[in-house]
Amino acid sequence: MNLKNGRCEMARVLQVGNLPDTVDSFVLKQLFELYGSVRSATVNRHFDTNLSTGVGFVEMASVAGGAAAIAALHHQMRFGRNMSVCWSEDPQSRSATRQQRFGPFEIEVDEVTGKEINRQ
Repeated sequence: MNLKNGRCEMARVLQVGNLPDTVDSFVLKQLFELYGSVRSATVNRHFDTNLSTGVGFVEMASVAGGAAAIAALHHQMRFGRNMSVCWSEDPQSRSATRQQRFGPFEIEVDEVTGKEINRQ
């Protein structure tokens, strides 16, 4: 993902779910290039086993390309599975949304034991 003015450009990043083990970054990129120019495509892999986690991320060159890919691929059968394709969230905005819903999280620690104090 590219940085622009010190901020991550998340508006063009798609999250792709329910991918089989046979799909790698190259195959994912080829699929999404049918809907627009792709800057990057990655498939997450488990650290120990190197098996696919079933989740990938595709950075499109334009928002229009991303929207076209979502319209064409979301809930469609590809690679023998029903894929899910949606816009990826910026981690900072996700954190802000949680704080709006639940309030800021503060963990209180007992100075003597070093354990968390659970107060509700």
